[in-house]
Order: sequence, then C-alpha cells, then structure tokens
Amino acid sequence: MYAILGILRFILGFIILFIAFISCMVASLYRRPIDGAPLIGWGARRYARLLLWLLRIKVTTHHPERLENHVGFLFPNHASPIDIIVAYQCHPMRFLAMHAVRRYPFFGPVAKAMGCFYGNRQDKAAMARLKLPPAATK
Repeated sequence: MYAILGILRFILGFIILFIAFISCMVASLYRRPIDGAPLIGWGARRYARLLLWLLRIKVTTHHPERLENHVGFLFPNHASPIDIIVAYQCHPMRFLAMHAVRRYPFFGPVAKAMGCFYGNRQDKAAMARLKLPPAATK
C-alpha cells in the first residue's frame, strides 16, 4: 500500500513540476513586479507550497515574520534541490547560481525568468563585478 502511495506522489510531483514549468514560462512574459517580486515568483511560490504539501514536508520557524518581511540578501546553504523549494515557499526570491545552471534544460530558462544571478562564487573579483539591481542591494 505504501509503495502505491509513493508511486502516486512521485507521479503527481512530476505533473506539478510540469504544470509549474509551463505556467512559470507564461508568467515570465509579465514583467511588472508585484510587491517587489515578479509574477513568476508568486506563482512559483504557490507551486512550491503544493509540492511540499504533496511530499509532506512541513517548514516551521520561530519567527516567520522576520523571513516574510526580510529585505536584502539571504545566503542559505542547500544540500539538495528540495532545499531551494523550501526557501522559495517562504517568499519569492532570487538566487545566486553557478553559470552552468543557464544551460540546464527546463531549469535554465525558469531560473533566468525568475531573475537568478549567475557567478563563480569562489572568485571574489567576479562576484564584485556582478551587476545586482538596486532593489537587491537594499
């Protein structure tokens, strides 16, 4: 019985990811920010929450208002792609990603539409040359 539920969750997860990808690509055409984040970010946030619900991952924090009202940079370390979804479900955000992400099928175009910054995190000179928008430096 648990194996069948696991397979169903796996299939539903891929369906959610596929629908999220298509809707994010459509939402990326709308360029105006809504509450400081692009429309694609708000849609992706809903899909992240749906995916975490499906996987039965619950996110808790002692001070949720700090995370929701935060302005500036967050530097979360992540051990898996699920960690990115967990961070994104709190608030739409942009990530610093390695250059190779641009070439990833599916994820590359979505990351670009979400406003990811690309850089070599080990090269301090390259990071200093990274052009960040004014809203990201507040």
